[in-house]
Amino acid sequence: MTPRICAGVLICLFSLPINACDDNSLPIRYLQAIQALEWDTQGNMLAEDARYYDPTMVHYDRPAIELFNRADIVAFWRSSSEVSGTSAIRYTVRSCFETADHYVLHYDILVDVAGSFWDIDEETLSIPGQVMSVIRVANGLIVEHIDYVDYAGGDAFVESLKASSK
Repeated sequence: MTPRICAGVLICLFSLPINACDDNSLPIRYLQAIQALEWDTQGNMLAEDARYYDPTMVHYDRPAIELFNRADIVAFWRSSSEVSGTSAIRYTVRSCFETADHYVLHYDILVDVAGSFWDIDEETLSIPGQVMSVIRVANGLIVEHIDYVDYAGGDAFVESLKASSK
């Protein structure tokens, strides 16, 4: 195959939507548990010494989130949703592929949170965003979950709501 033909094939391949993770894959079921706010179910999919890492939290001038065990990870998700008044999380996976037990997912997120959490006089806000996650699986459990969250996009949405309510 000539390089020109090969390049054309690669362009065609990478222009197609990637969805190599079926609905029964562990990372998809894990996201579904988070989406359903089912913290015990989420915990059952994590290895005891699992790691969760979100380096993008520095957007809020906070240190990256880094947790090193199942109990702390589940407690973080539960507490974060309670503090923010999260009543629903909806994920729409745009793409997902698996390589060497690492699942790379790109998805849209829509989170319903209490308006008071963002100082907006609304009972509930539906804040959109995007997330890239890398989830590593070993021995049928999630051993690592790394999130890259578009916090700036969510902030811009909230700021536009605040501006329109003035």
